[in-house]
This record gives sequence, C-alpha cells and structure tokens, in this order.
Amino acid sequence: MENKKNKKANILSTVLVNKIRILTIILVILLASVSALLFTQIDQNIQLSNTLSETKNKYDALTSSFNDLSNQFDKFKEYTNKQNLTANSNYKDLKTRYDNLQANYSALTQQYSHLQTSYDDIKSKYDNLQITYDNLKSSYLDLQISYNNLKKQYDTLQASFNGSQSSYDKLLASYNSLQTSYNNLQSQYDDIKMITNLQKNTILDKDKTIEFESNATFPLSYTTAYAGYIIVNFNSTQYLFFKISSNYTNTDYLRYPLEGAANSGIFKIPVFPGTTRISMRNTNYFYSTTVKYTITYVF
Repeated sequence: MENKKNKKANILSTVLVNKIRILTIILVILLASVSALLFTQIDQNIQLSNTLSETKNKYDALTSSFNDLSNQFDKFKEYTNKQNLTANSNYKDLKTRYDNLQANYSALTQQYSHLQTSYDDIKSKYDNLQITYDNLKSSYLDLQISYNNLKKQYDTLQASFNGSQSSYDKLLASYNSLQTSYNNLQSQYDDIKMITNLQKNTILDKDKTIEFESNATFPLSYTTAYAGYIIVNFNSTQYLFFKISSNYTNTDYLRYPLEGAANSGIFKIPVFPGTTRISMRNTNYFYSTTVKYTITYVF
C-alpha cells in the first residue's frame, strides 16, 4: 500500500515538476515576448521622440520664417503706405499744376486772340509802309548817284589832305623831339642853378645811434658830389670832438669844437667834391660813449 502511495506520490511529483517546467517555459516565452514588445515599443518611442523633435524643429523654423515674413509684410505695408501718401501728395501737386496750366492756357488763348487782332492791324500798316518804302527807295537811288559824285570829289580832297598830314606829322615829331631836349636841358639848368645857390639838400644819416669805446675814434665817410656844406647835430653821453678831412685836401681842415670837447651841439662843415671824412674822438679814458646824430648835406 505504501509502495502504491509512494508511486502515486512520485507520479504526482513528476507531473507537478513537468507542469512547473511547462509553466516555467511558458513564463519564459511570455517574458521573452513581453521583452520583445517592450523593446519594440521603446524603439518606436525613440523614433517617435526623434520624429517629434524634428517636427518641433521644423515647426520652430516655420514659426521663425513666419515671423520674418510677418515683419517683412509690416515693413512693406508701411513702405506702401508711405508711397501712397507720397503719390497722393504728388497727385495733389500735379492736379494744382494742371489747374494752373489750364488757367494759363485760357489766358494765353485770350492773349492770342488780342495779338491776332493787333497783327492784322500791323499788317495793314506794313502794307502802307511798303508803298512808302518803295517811294523812298527810288529817292535813295537818286541820292546814291549824287553821293557817288560827291565821293569822287571827297577822295580827291582827301589825297591832298593826306599829303599835308604827312608833312604835319613830320613837323610834329621834330617839335616833340625839340621839346623833350628843351625839357631835359631845363631840368639840368634848374639842378645846376639850385646847386650853385646851395638850394638842394639830402639827409645822409637821421637820428642814427652809435657806441664806441673810451679814448677811441669812430670814423664816418660820405660821398659829396658837389661843393657845399654839411650840418651835424649830435648828442653824446661823454665829451668828444670832431675832425673833418677830404680826399680833396688830403688832410684835416676843420675841428669841432675848436678847443676842448662837447657832448652836444650843431655845427656846419664846408665840403668839397669827392669823399668827406668825419672822425669822432671820445675824450673819456674810462667810459665808452653813445652818440645820436643827424647829418644833412646841402649843395
């Protein structure tokens, strides 16, 4: 009995084990199927996610393009409005000009009518003047004949006059040459007369300032073309005296002052034709002197 029970128990155990194996196999198959489905779903989800991302990118790009087009449309609309305003303004200006031109045209038409009437009047007067002109032309031809005769007489007289004019021109040229020579001689005579009477003068040095050392001599030299005299006006910070010589005398012929020295004064020096030399002598043995002087040449 126990063996039978054990056999039944073994059979039941075997059956249970087989069933458990079958269930295990079925569970494994189910798990494999579920895993496959899950992986497939994951792949699909990834693809859908990528597709969704691409779609979103395209949507964003389309949105950006739409915004750009919208901005361009707004700008174009604004530009079109400005152009319409400008066109309306231009139209008004053109309309005003057209109205003005129309008014001017009407005024010109009236003027043309008045001018046409005036032209007809002038044409009538012109015809009358043409008749008068023909009469004057006939008189003119008669005068032309008289003029030609007088012209011949004039040409004869003109030839005689030209001969006389040539002689006159030669005499006038001789006269002008003699007048020029006379004027030059008169100018020379006047200069000589003034020189003879010592009436001409020129300033050799005016308010000139010089400085030279103590116990020293400062020489001056001037060209005196004619006999005359020199006026010396001076002021000095030290006492000095002047000596005058000339290439005409080749020696000193005047001293100022005659004795001693002076620090200011005015004196005259007779001069000869040639070169006149003036020497200033500082009599101070310790200090230099500053001299301010003016020299006038009278001849």
